[in-house]
Amino acid sequence: MSILRFPIEIDARIGIVPGNETCVYIKTGKGDSIYGYEGKYIAIAMRIYKDFGYTVCVSANPMGEDCVLSDEIAELKNRHAGIKEIHYIGISNGALVGAQQAHQIETIKRMLLINGPLMINWHKTKAGVEKFNGKEVVFVYGEKDPSFKYYDLLGLIKSNVVKKNFVCGADHNFSGMANEFRELVLFFVGNSLE
Repeated sequence: MSILRFPIEIDARIGIVPGNETCVYIKTGKGDSIYGYEGKYIAIAMRIYKDFGYTVCVSANPMGEDCVLSDEIAELKNRHAGIKEIHYIGISNGALVGAQQAHQIETIKRMLLINGPLMINWHKTKAGVEKFNGKEVVFVYGEKDPSFKYYDLLGLIKSNVVKKNFVCGADHNFSGMANEFRELVLFFVGNSLE
């Protein structure tokens, strides 16, 4: 399937597939582009758009730059003013960004945080998730991810919207498990809470 068949805006920092007023916002890992390894993020964005009709935004995470999520979401809303609800998916450092900053953004209602480093500013991660007023925060770790040994820390978060899970055999990058990664994202997107 060619990505050119879909309406898409792309520049080096952000890729947007315009759809309806629900947005799936994918924040990549540190140093990752909007494409990801072998184009995995763009392929997932196209699948989400095709299956659900959602607007999908993929946001790069350049090395040496700090992410200010509220600025990124403001830019998204400037491009697509009709966005009413955001389902945030963060991978690695993108998960850390969501955990620590999403509570500042009212339109973010759900988060899937995949392999976010638990050993980096744990107190900010915990505090950010505890302040989150959305419907759901799902933490997922590969059992071979370096942060998996800190997985029990998630039980210290005081919030009734937090869920946690792990994927057997998965490392930080889901090496050799691209299908499992895609299905994890699609399951989250397809099982939105009403």
